[in-house]
Amino acid sequence: MGLSKPRMVDGEVCGFLRDRLSEMEATPWEDLEQYGQRTESFRACTGVTYTVITIARSAGGVGRRATRIEVWAYPEKGWRRWAPYYQSSLRARPDDPGSAPDS
Repeated sequence: MGLSKPRMVDGEVCGFLRDRLSEMEATPWEDLEQYGQRTESFRACTGVTYTVITIARSAGGVGRRATRIEVWAYPEKGWRRWAPYYQSSLRARPDDPGSAPDS
């Protein structure tokens, strides 16, 4: 028995978001700080096109610098338009003393 189409699409879209998030996490700091927000399209195996939004923004407190990376995907129609797929990560700067490993 194979996966139902909604589950296949969920896995496909979430996989796309994970890949996009991994690419952004590997982006050099200088580029990530200038990234801002970008929009692209992704077509699932069912033919449904998703709008994909990637955002990199500052997420640090006083004395600490980090960048929050967020990736969203939603179709043009349907309930997922109002409850989009979402993945995120928080990336601390390498020179941040709070991100150093404990000895």
